[in-house]
Amino acid sequence: MSYKQHIAQLESYKKQIGDGTFAPKDLIFFQELNYRVEVLETLRAFCTCAPQTEDTKEIAQHYQMVVAYLRFLQTERRFGLKADQEGKQRRDTAAASYEAVLSDCCKRFSEFQPKDPQHYQKTIRQFISTVLPLWIQLRSTFVKIEFDEEPSGSMGKTQSSSEDSATKPEDKIASAMAVPCPIKKYKGKTLGEVLTLDPKAINWLAKSYEGDACVKEAAITICDYATRMTA
Repeated sequence: MSYKQHIAQLESYKKQIGDGTFAPKDLIFFQELNYRVEVLETLRAFCTCAPQTEDTKEIAQHYQMVVAYLRFLQTERRFGLKADQEGKQRRDTAAASYEAVLSDCCKRFSEFQPKDPQHYQKTIRQFISTVLPLWIQLRSTFVKIEFDEEPSGSMGKTQSSSEDSATKPEDKIASAMAVPCPIKKYKGKTLGEVLTLDPKAINWLAKSYEGDACVKEAAITICDYATRMTA
């Protein structure tokens, strides 16, 4: 689900609240959507306003703000729908994945040296695009939002058939990240793991790979999702 679709859905529910037709039981979903939009707008601002310069001091100031914000997202708003033991395990796994990806991105960025004035902006966009799908996946373990094609329906759907579940954006990205990577260098690793090590490899799989169509589709899903959320 893209940033623009988040906005459209949110506006629809604001209208329902204003009309007095919004179900009280759905308020937790409204709060979650409102929160996600706020975060996405902040990350978009970080991308758009990233300095186009080779001044390392200016770059460092911006980078520190980005990382501090992404770290903050790890611990804030740790509430949602009641979860059973399996649900709690999914939360722990998603949190660990977010931490691993963020830490790896920070480690790789520690050696960053700008090659031209546009280099940092491109790099920080890629940084945020890499971490963002993991954050959405983490948030979905607290409150899983189902977006209606027509934004007039209820947001408060938490149970669905396996067919419906397979169409959810968060499930698609999670499935895509679990696909084994065919690149010999990364044998035994999933696309999600490779994303943390070498994002360009995922781009190559999406654009140039001519092997297993399922792998290519998964790589495209990961790239498209990250692009839509920061576009």
